[in-house]
Amino acid sequence: MSLGIYILDRRGREIAHLSDDREESFRRLCQASPWDSLRRGVMTHGETTFNRVQLMHLVEELEAVPGDRRTPVVDRVIELSKVAITESSYLHLTGD
Repeated sequence: MSLGIYILDRRGREIAHLSDDREESFRRLCQASPWDSLRRGVMTHGETTFNRVQLMHLVEELEAVPGDRRTPVVDRVIELSKVAITESSYLHLTGD
């Protein structure tokens, strides 16, 4: 039950992707998040897309995650999200 994590341009074309979350740390972080957080809305069996405005809030949430729960994958999601913000792109997650 892993997540595919992608940056998509405005036409839906893939710009970048993250494919090394074998431990599913980002999925687990999202599932354990408070009910009112953006990351709680990440669907583990479906698709979730964050736009530029939502990504600014998501980055704030992820940067506030305590160090012991912040894995290299979470740091990479932050980096990809910042790229998407800069390029007015989307963070797209697919669950299976």
